[in-house]
Amino acid sequence: MQLAIPRFTDAEHDRQTGRAPRYWRDLDLDAWKQGAGAALHQAQHDYPWQQRRCRLTPQLGKVAQDEYGAMKSIQGAV
Repeated sequence: MQLAIPRFTDAEHDRQTGRAPRYWRDLDLDAWKQGAGAALHQAQHDYPWQQRRCRLTPQLGKVAQDEYGAMKSIQGAV
């Protein structure tokens, strides 16, 4: 079985898009933080995280973690 790896992370994608092979190694981190990195950080900051319901742990934030764990244990025992 072959794992599904996102295409944007591999060398083949870099070849197809013309990105330099050493792009990530040669990246000026300070300049990136001022440009694209700053934009990414702002987008993550502005995202309405608290308006989304967590499907994995829907009670997260409503009850204490140990209380939630006890609830899950009880549900699993039934």
